[in-house]
Amino acid sequence: MRAVPDLERLFHDAQGPGLSEHLSVLTKPEIMTALRFTEPERRALTATVGTLRERLLASSNGDQRVESYRDARGKLHDGMSEASYARVMAFVEEEAARALLAQP
Repeated sequence: MRAVPDLERLFHDAQGPGLSEHLSVLTKPEIMTALRFTEPERRALTATVGTLRERLLASSNGDQRVESYRDARGKLHDGMSEASYARVMAFVEEEAARALLAQP
């Protein structure tokens, strides 16, 4: 069983601007192609990430950041097939783990 980072804890403990920077990788066209998203799924992801970034930058505490993450996750779940949602969440977990491991 592979270890996965606690994403809610990460959103709670990290600062909004730092989190916002890491989200940009999700909307890169090559990532969306690699994850095999349909055009509606691409639009859902782009809109959801944009809203999440805005909310993270405006957040003043960890609870707000967690709520923003939960809302974004729900919108992605609603806007994507189960398979695409699973792929994007696996990618997010891998990116989070990579970022955490890169910290000094």
